[in-house]
Amino acid sequence: MFNHLFNKLLYTFQFVVVSIYIFFEEFIWELIATPIYRWIKALRPFQKLQYFVNKLDRYSTIFLFIILFLSVESCGVLAGVSFLEGQVVFGLIFYILKLQLATFTFWLFRVSKDKLLTFNWFTWSYNLVLSIIQEIKELSVYRAVVSIFKKLKIKIASFKVWFKFKKRKFIDNMRKIYIYLKNRKFK
Repeated sequence: MFNHLFNKLLYTFQFVVVSIYIFFEEFIWELIATPIYRWIKALRPFQKLQYFVNKLDRYSTIFLFIILFLSVESCGVLAGVSFLEGQVVFGLIFYILKLQLATFTFWLFRVSKDKLLTFNWFTWSYNLVLSIIQEIKELSVYRAVVSIFKKLKIKIASFKVWFKFKKRKFIDNMRKIYIYLKNRKFK
């Protein structure tokens, strides 16, 4: 009886945590941060900055990465606290700032990954994070939530198509009415 109740609570907890993880990975990161990352990566000043980062020694690189990483996490905490206190505008500002900093930090990691992984503790931490993510992805609750989110994405996409069709049909009907009224001669 107790084990059954514990398993239900554990599954519910896992479902909530995995749902939050997938929401941020699929919707926030894929829809917002990834396009920003691609845009930043293509900018000419960032190509020059990449050259500069490649010239840095490994200690300067890790220092820069840690400063950016701590800034990202601080913005996330401040966003959460702001949301909890009911200050939605500040929460959104901090969260948008977090996304921008996270995108830049992700870019820095991609550019200097080889240097960063020369630190044993960093390699260990990186592998630990990857193994935790892999363990999460192997959970049955993860697969269930992914399935739900895929269906949700399909519904959202189909709604967008339906809305565009209806909007187009509405605009065509308005155009026909306009042309009819324009060509009609009033007495």
